[in-house]
This record gives sequence, structure tokens and C-alpha cells, in this order.
Amino acid sequence: MQDEAFFDETEQEEVEDASADTADRKRAWRLRINYRFIVQHSPYILFLSGLALIYIANTHLTEKKIWRINKLDKEIKELKWEYISLKSELMFNSKMSEVGQKVSDQGLKPLITPPQKIEIEHK
Repeated sequence: MQDEAFFDETEQEEVEDASADTADRKRAWRLRINYRFIVQHSPYILFLSGLALIYIANTHLTEKKIWRINKLDKEIKELKWEYISLKSELMFNSKMSEVGQKVSDQGLKPLITPPQKIEIEHK
């Protein structure tokens, strides 16, 4: 019986010690975070908050610019391909044989004899 009473007292002491430790920890946090601490360090906290907001805004602006650059890069590639295709089409259509075929519908024919230079004598 004495052994049982001894174990009961020991268990009660351990429970009391554990609850005392948690109460001390809670008091310690309350002492660390109090109104006076917050008031004293509020400028520093506001400064860090402002820096965080600036950092976030800068990240968003950078992402928007990167997205726009990629979009413009795609547009430039498309315009370059369009330019190359139009240039090759123009070169093909400006060949003498192609021009001759297109104007033959209007009754024009290519010259058989070479052109002659007309010179006028000045008096």
C-alpha cells in the first residue's frame, strides 16, 4: 500500500511539474510579445512590411514584362516569316516570263528585237 501511495505522489508531482513548465512557457511568450515591444519595434516592422510589398510588386511587374517580351518575340517571328514569303513571291512574280504571261491577256507581247536607242542631234 505504501508503494501505491508513493507512485501516486510521484505521478502527481510529474503532472504538476509539466503543467508548471507549460505555464512558465506561456508567461515567457506573453512577456516577449507585449504591447510595449510592439510599439517600440513598429517602425522596423512597418519597414519590413513595406519592403515585402515592394518585392512582391516588383516580381509581378517583372513577370508581366517577361510575358509581354515573349508575346512580342512570337509576333516578330511571324512577321519575319510573312516578310520572307512575300519577298519570295514578289521575286517570282517579277521574273520576265511571269510578267509576260500576265500581260499577254491585255494584248502585250514580249519584244523579239532588242530595243534601239534614239539619239537626237543638238544644233
